[in-house]
Amino acid sequence: MALGLMVLSFAACSASVDDQVAKQSDPKMKALFSWFHHDITSPDAEERRKAAWALAKRAEKGDYQALDELVSYLKHANPDVRVSAAGALSPVENKLKPYLPILIEALQDQNYSVRGKAATVLGNVDYDPVLCVPLLISALKDPEGYVRSGAARALGPFSTHHEIIVPALIQALKDSDSWVRAAAAGAFDWMPEDGAPAVPALIEALGDADGFTRTAAAAALGHVGLGSETAVAALRRSASRDTQFVREEAQKSLWLLGAEMVDAETIQLEILRLAKGNWDDRNLALTELSGMGRGARQAIPQLLMTLKTDKEWRWRSAAADILAQIGAEPEHVVPALIEALNDRELGPRLAAARALGKFAPAGRSALPDLLKFFLASRGQYQFDPGISKDAARSILKLEPRHPVVWAELLKDLQSPESAIRYETILFMAEQERLEPTVIPGVVQALQDPVPAIQRLAAYCLKKNGIEKEAGGAK
Repeated sequence: MALGLMVLSFAACSASVDDQVAKQSDPKMKALFSWFHHDITSPDAEERRKAAWALAKRAEKGDYQALDELVSYLKHANPDVRVSAAGALSPVENKLKPYLPILIEALQDQNYSVRGKAATVLGNVDYDPVLCVPLLISALKDPEGYVRSGAARALGPFSTHHEIIVPALIQALKDSDSWVRAAAAGAFDWMPEDGAPAVPALIEALGDADGFTRTAAAAALGHVGLGSETAVAALRRSASRDTQFVREEAQKSLWLLGAEMVDAETIQLEILRLAKGNWDDRNLALTELSGMGRGARQAIPQLLMTLKTDKEWRWRSAAADILAQIGAEPEHVVPALIEALNDRELGPRLAAARALGKFAPAGRSALPDLLKFFLASRGQYQFDPGISKDAARSILKLEPRHPVVWAELLKDLQSPESAIRYETILFMAEQERLEPTVIPGVVQALQDPVPAIQRLAAYCLKKNGIEKEAGGAK
């Protein structure tokens, strides 16, 4: 056992500074720090890490002797010791201001991990910007991406020196390391008024190959893009076409900038394409509308028309999905979705069933038709149990204790087909609460020959306050 673990036998120190001075002559404290020194200088990396973090935890509670000890290891001759000490600085960042000279020295350390952590710490504490900003800008040229990204991130809080910081961060947006580009974009969150010169570079970063960089750029434009029509236009494109995280940040930024997510001209163009376009036009229009979120609400009448009359079943299905996404008024949409449950093709019927679950409680009028679809799908589409589960999911969102659905689920849990049993217990694990009538069946599933089913059954029961072990599950 590492000697550092013996600290657990000592009470955590939270005394005043005067008490700390008195304790320096305490034999027990001397022995304790001797043990810390033994472990943090150990050749074993895990012992070093544990000792450094034990010191940090004591320092976090007010032990200034532990803080002195931890920071002193940033100057140790062994680079592994310096790395361990630097890695444990996070809990005590707000106490490090007196140690600024040592942190500045660490910024020049031969080990990149120490340099990178020192850069990060300098940005998280209220240090003298006149002293720190030039050093951090210099660190943006470090050969290691880890250090450059830490420096870029650290420059954000020093926004009062934006005249020299903004050009440096704009250059960092073109760094070869994606983590540096993302950190540079994120630093502009601190500069709502002074980061405006970076708008063109941030717009360019919205096209970066790296998703984290695009996400950070989208968020930053919400802070620095006020009054920029080009920023609004770029964010609208990202809000409708990019990955989920980028879309969400772009939508937030548009809200911060007081801009509609979709301009009226664009939405009208997509409505026209959907109404009068050819196969490819309608496909493109539905793709664009699906990424617009609530901004596509102007298209609701045309989406309802597409759901009811389009000859291509794929577009009828897409219209149902989009109507569920954009927050349409239930009184207009639910009747059309109920009608779509009787579509001649499975795709629109399934899309309508999924969509209706998002209109609770107004969608309860759809329960009879949803139940009919659910029961029919169990017989007609046994080859794909996911179809009936989608219908069941919507029914239980509208009426969580629907007796017919739970009775059918219990039958599936006792099916001779292991795939059906697995899909069923997995579905049950998604639900907030189990219907009491199925709990005996779930208990029985603890003895299922399939270990995965056993584990899911145990999880379901625990979620419902019933502690039972899965029989034979590893």
